Parts: sequence; C-alpha cells; structure tokens
Amino acid sequence: MKTYSTALVSAAACGLLGITAARADILTDNLGEPTRDVTLLSTVEPDNIWAAQAFRGPGYAALDSIEVLVGNAGDGTDVVAELRAGDGPDGPLVATFTIPAFEAVGVSVATLVPDSAVVLEPGTVYWLVMGTATTGSFGWAYAEGNAFTGTGELLGYAYSYDQGGLWGAAGTDNPYQMRVNVTPTCGCPSDFNCDGFVTGDDFDAFVEQFVLGNNAADFNGDGFVTGDDYDGYVDAFALGC
Repeated sequence: MKTYSTALVSAAACGLLGITAARADILTDNLGEPTRDVTLLSTVEPDNIWAAQAFRGPGYAALDSIEVLVGNAGDGTDVVAELRAGDGPDGPLVATFTIPAFEAVGVSVATLVPDSAVVLEPGTVYWLVMGTATTGSFGWAYAEGNAFTGTGELLGYAYSYDQGGLWGAAGTDNPYQMRVNVTPTCGCPSDFNCDGFVTGDDFDAFVEQFVLGNNAADFNGDGFVTGDDYDGYVDAFALGC
C-alpha cells in the first residue's frame, strides 16, 4: 500500500410482527482501531491513486451512511465516493455519496450519505471507492491490523493508479478505516415478521395488526389502514418472495 506519513434514505425496519421501531445498526466498524498510516489519494503524478475497501453483511439492510477517517485535503480536491458491488471495485455502480468538507490538515471522521436509497443484500460484496476526479489530493487512513466490530465483515482492499481503470487487489491486513451504518430491513414485503420465510405466521401477524388498525398494517404506505392494505398484502403473500 503506497503511503505518506501525514499527521463515505434509511428504510423502516421490519420488526417482530412488523411493529418494532426502526433500529440502527453498525454493519462493520474499525474506526476505533489504531491508525497505521494514511494513503494519499491524488491526481498529482506520480501518485494518482484511487482506493477501495470491501465489506458485506449477513442480511438485508438499508444503508444509512458510511463514516471514513479522512483529511489532509488540498488543491481544490474534487472527491469521488462511490458504492460498487461484485468481486472487485470495478463492479456495477450502486450509488454515489454526498461529500462533506474534509480537514485541510490531519484526519477526522467524515460522514458519507448515499444520494439514493440503497438496500444491501445478504452475502453481496460491496466496495466503497474513493479518489479525486480532477484535481487535488486527500488522505484515507488505514488501520494497524484487521480487527473490526459489527454484524458484517470487513474484507480486502484495492487501489488503482489510473482513477479506477485498472485495480490491484490487496489482502485484508491493515484495511481502510470506516464504519458502515445500516438499518436492518426485510428483503420481501410479504415476509411480515422478517424471519426470512413467507408462511402462515406472516399472514396471521398482518391480520392481527390490521384488525387492531395499527400503522404496521398500512401496507401501501398512504397513512391509513384500509381494505386496500389488506388486498395489497394478500396479493403480495400469494406471490411469496
């Protein structure tokens, strides 16, 4: 890893019986680990490096934000931050991120918010890709070791010397530092109790909430619990997942 010694719309969660409040979760996090060094991401030759860090989770989850340890920004930095999916960071583009200002000197935690709603799928590898589009430079810190916390996994990293044209895969030691914040969600609207299966238990749970007139039974999201919600759920239940 080339380094320089210089001091990235949440969805409502489906809970038990569909009535549990949305629950924020940390998919993976190594921001609290010791920082080993900082990689300079720059369009200034001969550096010209883009970087990417991979992660994945065990279940469906809406991506709320990704926090990164970055800074040392200068020269009118035009930051690129993308989420891509697949075996490598050159996979299909999933989303781009709104970029906050980075520290001009030193590194600090910056929050990247996706520009569109993203639902992460279980077992899929996602890559946070960061670099500069036209000018300037900034640093992305990486950790000493590969310890992390959360319900998901922090995988390997990669970097590119031609702004994402070609990528060099690296190992899992000393990954880039970031925290992926998510809200667990169901991957299927008819899975009312979010257990990963569509069974009579889901139907019974929906009917219970519908009879009570609870907001959990507002299946079409129009703010009211009516026969349209019942008909909509019946149609979804018949389709399964």
